[in-house]
Amino acid sequence: MKKFALLLVLAPLLFVSCGGSCVNEKDCFIKATSEAACEIFGNPDAWSNPDAFEEKAESIFAKYGFNVDDEEAMNALSAKYENDEDVMAALTEEMADCSSGTFDPSLLQQ
Repeated sequence: MKKFALLLVLAPLLFVSCGGSCVNEKDCFIKATSEAACEIFGNPDAWSNPDAFEEKAESIFAKYGFNVDDEEAMNALSAKYENDEDVMAALTEEMADCSSGTFDPSLLQQ
């Protein structure tokens, strides 16, 4: 019984330390991608300083538990979800919200 109680106490701590509100990879990918993309719309200087934007995007993906130092894994992750209809629908919705209507959803279709 003590082991079970200990597990109940430690499990939430482990969950919070491993990314908190993100339960699975797909959800984490959507959240991280949306947050990074919304940074572009919220920061007009993002295009003029791509290195700073890349650092910000990496920090966002790292916050969601992705190993941003593994370029091969990050490329595989992007490829995995680039044609996923659920991901595209969620990103379209998120981008519409954060871009104040300036986002063209057809950009995600390319």
